[in-house]
Amino acid sequence: MLKRSGFKSRGSGFKAAAGELRRSKFKKKHTKRKEGYSNPDYMSKVAALGCAICAMLGYGWVACEVHHRRTGTGGGRRAKDTDTCPLCPNHHTGSDGIHQGRKNWELRFGVTELGLIEETQQKLGFISES
Repeated sequence: MLKRSGFKSRGSGFKAAAGELRRSKFKKKHTKRKEGYSNPDYMSKVAALGCAICAMLGYGWVACEVHHRRTGTGGGRRAKDTDTCPLCPNHHTGSDGIHQGRKNWELRFGVTELGLIEETQQKLGFISES
């Protein structure tokens, strides 16, 4: 006869219920964005500006989405809310959108992503003009 160890069996992680196996619930790890990354007031002010590209092309004010900077970010991370610029759906994710290829988009419109973000920050008084 084998002696039992003092350790409890953890099991397989599955529980039998009414003849079928189902996965036991695991606690979800709470993830929180770093302090200073979220700024909803700033985001609403950016959205109120209208699309920066449409304004540059002379179309006037066009409703927009807020684009977070992708230059210099990686690993599935999103930039701070203050590193954003306003773009309409077509110039953001559409066929002429920055998400279709940033380098080609910058060549096509003659402006960089970082330049638009800096311009947006200056318009909102977030940074002073130098």
